[in-house]
Amino acid sequence: MDLVLPDVNSPHHARTLLYKARALIALNEYHTALKLLETLPEDVSTKAASSLARYLGTSDSVAKESALEELRDLSVEIEGDDAEGDERGKFLVKVLAGTAFAHAGEIEEALDTLGIDTEDLEAYVNAKCVLVNNYLLIIFQCCSHSPDISGHKSTGSGQEAI
Repeated sequence: MDLVLPDVNSPHHARTLLYKARALIALNEYHTALKLLETLPEDVSTKAASSLARYLGTSDSVAKESALEELRDLSVEIEGDDAEGDERGKFLVKVLAGTAFAHAGEIEEALDTLGIDTEDLEAYVNAKCVLVNNYLLIIFQCCSHSPDISGHKSTGSGQEAI
């Protein structure tokens, strides 16, 4: 992956390398990502990216749990008023931690980390289902008297599309 890097003194230099490290993690190149992350100034987002790379890059259950604990600690650390890092870095910690928790099968923790209130999750999902149902009804009504792809006229029941 070739990127034209901003000048070393530019504030965008580290951010670009962090982006590259995240891309390497997505490509399952965890070791390469960790080497790159070691060259960056240490902040909450580089710590989180390193923890995610370590979590995904090992099969050792103790190392995996250690990386998850680091991400849990970082998630708590960024919530304080005096937390280090800018809003972008804090958001990135949430995304990276949520990714690791989802990979670990800890879906509720992932949603909590991402800021989705799981107590209201059922209501949220139900609202989305109603919305999708309404869209489908509109589509079925619009298509009820037009020929389908096979050239047959629809009966209007909507069952043909299912």
